[in-house]
Amino acid sequence: MNPSRPADQQLSRSGGTSLPRTQCTARRYNRDGGHGRQETRSVRVLTVTGMGIDFPHTAQAAKILRYRTDAKTGKTTRQTVYAITDLTSHQASPQQIGYLARAQWVIENRLHHVRDTTPAEDASKIRTGHGPENMATLRNPAVNTLRDAGHHNIATGLRETSCHPLTHPLDLLHLTRPAPTPNRQDFESALRRVRRRHSPSTSWGVSGQGALPVRGSTDAPPGPGNRPVVHNPARFPPATG
Repeated sequence: MNPSRPADQQLSRSGGTSLPRTQCTARRYNRDGGHGRQETRSVRVLTVTGMGIDFPHTAQAAKILRYRTDAKTGKTTRQTVYAITDLTSHQASPQQIGYLARAQWVIENRLHHVRDTTPAEDASKIRTGHGPENMATLRNPAVNTLRDAGHHNIATGLRETSCHPLTHPLDLLHLTRPAPTPNRQDFESALRRVRRRHSPSTSWGVSGQGALPVRGSTDAPPGPGNRPVVHNPARFPPATG
């Protein structure tokens, strides 16, 4: 196809005859508003099977008229879009064809525009070899992973991920880091702390060799009336009998 000529001229020249668009009986009108404008769309569809169209497997040709009126200035613009499809009239109605023609903007807004603005793909200095393709391959799953995690704003998702760079990316990918294996030094340090805490040489009235009377309650905290008693097993042998 030659992009310098309108699509209807290309269809006409490829088939040798002009398409009888006045015979279009399948039509669809739609009107909605948004983004500061009102838009009216008209979709006309014609079955072109057997008309000699030089496009393989072409079943229908569509003409889409779009009228946009700016809400502030009141200026109205018109846009004409021509399309062909291999879907028959039983497979795609004028309403469905109009929806498919607008669906391309979903890809543009949710992927290409995001890549151009948030990761600044257009400003990237990687331009040689397969570098741009490789970076695009990495950006696409990054954007899709954030959307699967419930992030509607990719920039906000990236900022949240950067706050926890060691854990949050793994959580998004449903990966868990293995627990660190304690080494011998950690084990010996923990063992020393346990021995100091449960040492039998110092207690509050209870010794490893037996019970000795002390002043005050054995459960009271250290104070003037309760002092730790250091036992000497050699001086105080355990009681027998």
